[in-house]
Amino acid sequence: MPDSPAADRVIDELLVRGLLRAATPEFAEAPLAFAAEGWDCALWRVGEHHAARLPRREVADALVRHEQEFLPAIARRLATAGVGAPAPLVAVHANEATPFPWSLVPWFDGEAAIDVPRAERGAWAGPLAAGIAALHVPAASFPENPFRGVPLAARDASIRARLREAPVSAAEHALLDAAWHDALAAEPHIGPPVWLHGDLHPGNVVVRGGRLVALIDFGDLTAGDPCYDIAVGWLAFSPVDRARFLAEAGVDEGSPLALRARGWAAAFIAVLLCASDDNPRYAAEARAALADLAR
Repeated sequence: MPDSPAADRVIDELLVRGLLRAATPEFAEAPLAFAAEGWDCALWRVGEHHAARLPRREVADALVRHEQEFLPAIARRLATAGVGAPAPLVAVHANEATPFPWSLVPWFDGEAAIDVPRAERGAWAGPLAAGIAALHVPAASFPENPFRGVPLAARDASIRARLREAPVSAAEHALLDAAWHDALAAEPHIGPPVWLHGDLHPGNVVVRGGRLVALIDFGDLTAGDPCYDIAVGWLAFSPVDRARFLAEAGVDEGSPLALRARGWAAAFIAVLLCASDDNPRYAAEARAALADLAR
């Protein structure tokens, strides 16, 4: 059965064309092509170098507003590490002509890292670590997110439910459960909240020719425990490349941060396994990450 939430809005070419004409006349006649759709937003390519990012569900309106407010500064920091981010070039707010906020953002040529074989991702392990380091600076004001950045203990009940529901063997369940237990037992994050991507996995990383191009989909951006982003080491890489990523990130594999990150990776794997019936790419990625979790 489908797991992606149903859209509240029909985002089609007619709608996108009308929004462009109302807010960005210079792009009104640019070629349009549907590019992608996630749980919260749809992405339409506008010409060769731009894209329209539009919330497909009402609850995502706030996520788009968060990107409009906070992503420009984040993108500037990521740029110092040579990593792109889709900071809005035009931020359109809800008004009489536009019933919801949306953004015109840069388009990044490349492919999602999820479509690159796991064994071929090592070349950008170091650059990804550098990008995360540029992102993870203390945040004074940031959007609250009850699902990301918070102490892992606050997610315990919901994650344990996912762990119980995950379609895995008894041995795999024991592995996931142990990783989550170790994360909860580890020393919690005690420093200031740092800026987080919040949903950093191979589907939200753009690469080209073995080079890291950009991090995309910042709808979950918030601040808090860096483990939520460091977990990409387990979600995206083989054990060898994970070790390279952690070393470049300055994270000891036996440290409390690494234990929390591994635990969040286990939780995310369980979530993907429970919610990817209609997305075989993510189901396969979760299975590969699960196989590497024990290594």
